[in-house]
Amino acid sequence: MEMIIKVIGLGPNTYIKDPYNIFDALIVTLSIIDVFVSATLPDDVKMGKGAISVFRAFRLLRVFKLAKSWKQLNKLIQTIAKSLKDISTFSILLFLLMFIYVLLGMQAFADKNHDQGRVNFKNFFNGFVLIFTVLTGENWDSNMFIFVKSFGAVAIVYFFTLIIIGQMIFMNVFQAILLENFENDGRGDDEESKDEQEEA
Repeated sequence: MEMIIKVIGLGPNTYIKDPYNIFDALIVTLSIIDVFVSATLPDDVKMGKGAISVFRAFRLLRVFKLAKSWKQLNKLIQTIAKSLKDISTFSILLFLLMFIYVLLGMQAFADKNHDQGRVNFKNFFNGFVLIFTVLTGENWDSNMFIFVKSFGAVAIVYFFTLIIIGQMIFMNVFQAILLENFENDGRGDDEESKDEQEEA
């Protein structure tokens, strides 16, 4: 209803000029699709419609409309956007590191009969998920001990080098890039306030 009133009040041409209106229209459209599909599906299919119900999560993104009126949140989003441009090269290097370690894991640990759910290197996907989990620091020591029991000391060397290179070096570089962007943004704000005071 809000979207319809806004389109009527502003007119279609003025409405689509604002990116937030387009974003809002997309969220509303996805919500209508979700409601329509939920109403038309049989009861036995509704239980397994996880891919469709994920549209509901997009409604939470409407909170970003606050950035339009909330100045500090707007600056924060702009700083994060600038940081994403700066970490594009870093992201490629991080992906290469993960790719290399997945291939090393498949070579070293995929031969023997080892099955602990998805904690294995039997295929690229499982290996990539495991490496990503280790880099986030989630239960990496438990995963390492699973491989130590099956493959011995080579697993310790593998996981320790991954932690040192991946977590301690790459992740710290990532944090440094983010902090530098926030620091530069803070300096820019200080210079603007000084200019305003001098003009006053």
